[in-house]
Amino acid sequence: MDGVCDDADQCAETPAGEPVNAQGCPVRLEPVAWSTGPYGTNIRDTAGDFTLETLDGPLTFSKAWTGEDSWVFFGHEAKADELEKAWKSDVARLLSESPSNVHYVFFSAGADPSGDVTELKARFTTALGKLADPTAWDGRLHFVPTPIADFDPTLKAFIDAHLSHRYTARAFAIDRFQRWRQVGMLGSLAGGGTVAGEMRFLSRVPLGFEYERRVERERAALAPKEVVIADGFVHPGGWDDGNKSRLEVTFPSAEEMKGYDSMAIHAFTSCPNDLEGSENGCPAWDMAHHLILCDEADPNTCNTEFVRYITSYHREGEWRTDISALLPLLASGGKRTFVYQGPNSYGLHLTIQLWKDPAKTDKPVAIRKLWGDAPDEKRWDENYNAAIAPATFEIDPKATRAEIVSSITGHGFASTNENCAEFCNHQHQFTLNGAKLPLVEHPTAGTREGCYKLVGDGVVPNQYGTWPLGRAGWCPGQDVKFDTVELSEVLRSGQNTLGYEVLFKNANYSPAYVTPEPTDPYFPHLRTQVWLVTYGAK
Repeated sequence: MDGVCDDADQCAETPAGEPVNAQGCPVRLEPVAWSTGPYGTNIRDTAGDFTLETLDGPLTFSKAWTGEDSWVFFGHEAKADELEKAWKSDVARLLSESPSNVHYVFFSAGADPSGDVTELKARFTTALGKLADPTAWDGRLHFVPTPIADFDPTLKAFIDAHLSHRYTARAFAIDRFQRWRQVGMLGSLAGGGTVAGEMRFLSRVPLGFEYERRVERERAALAPKEVVIADGFVHPGGWDDGNKSRLEVTFPSAEEMKGYDSMAIHAFTSCPNDLEGSENGCPAWDMAHHLILCDEADPNTCNTEFVRYITSYHREGEWRTDISALLPLLASGGKRTFVYQGPNSYGLHLTIQLWKDPAKTDKPVAIRKLWGDAPDEKRWDENYNAAIAPATFEIDPKATRAEIVSSITGHGFASTNENCAEFCNHQHQFTLNGAKLPLVEHPTAGTREGCYKLVGDGVVPNQYGTWPLGRAGWCPGQDVKFDTVELSEVLRSGQNTLGYEVLFKNANYSPAYVTPEPTDPYFPHLRTQVWLVTYGAK
């Protein structure tokens, strides 16, 4: 099926059109081969080989490397309250919340490293005894009784290089690409700005690495046409001139653009030396950032939001966002201008990916903006819906289907009894010819761990802030995903009418303000972009 001769095909069921290796297996299934260097000690440098003596015998990194696992290291440090609390916390939750392809290496900076890790191993043994299948962890939990001063030179050099970088010398990782990485804040913020350390937050690290690996696997498997918008350009940030950066890019010709049915954008926001923390130049706050497409006829008019990101607290971010629905905006190809807008300064790495998906039978051929002010925001109160006018349209008889594509996020908190619109479930009701369509809503808004549970979908793990809390349509350190509502089953020939209103608990929202009424930015407001996208046969 995949074009590889039967006598060499080890994955005969691979679908036609799927990129494969010489054995006929999908590229996305290949493990990452062991790297022979060059090695270094900086964050994102390739990690070299090392051997550690553990309570279960010697552990050599290169021999244990499978190319499919993450490695997370955690050291006992009684002088750091956050780490001490994490060390003493429930290990069973770490086991239950971790993916299956992770190694944990535990060590101690205390006066009795052997005693510390022996006691910890006993706690893990008890927790493992309560699991249905404890053998799943065989060979994946490593307890190092050796003092740090006697560590293998590779590990000792990394630890020494990062003694001043927050807790990196006691908590760090090696990702799916064999690179040194930081692990962030191991706990949630508690009263008075303290951190309630919990070991289970280590589980978010390999989940984040899995997301990054999946992003790269998809790119490799699809072999897309890549159009680079920015490759390390430093966006100045701030609220004045540096808030907006103009970026010029050239797309393929209109004829070539016709052949693509899929589009995504890969983004990486880097910090100086890849170090977390505002003291190292990595921005502290979660801010809305926007990539805006300028008009083709007038590149000085830039008000079409292409993609929205919410930056992370003190950490870098990487995302791959499917924006196939926006392909008609680039149908003419050629030179286009974008504006990247936001107050945080990052090194920008932005790449548009274009490809043909053999599984798709149609592609987006027309797009029309219906409602929304993004990147600007609009106050949400009892008068919001009155300003939304119905939209009429006629469907092309040749169209295969149509859908509403929206990007909607709620902002503002602590100004109303409902804690809207960041932490309340604002609902978006679309109607077609008077009939209600499926509701777009955000039921995890305001939950304690709504974003904690979405690391596998691109949320940057273990940020230095309230990142675990569920938000309405977004998370700190994540791209904003499109919501789609299909229209095909209720479309009719001739004129159709779309309606739209925003609800709270299925009714028009009238905020119950905390006295006195607050001012911007804490009152409820929405950032909204709503499109009508029509599809046609390929």
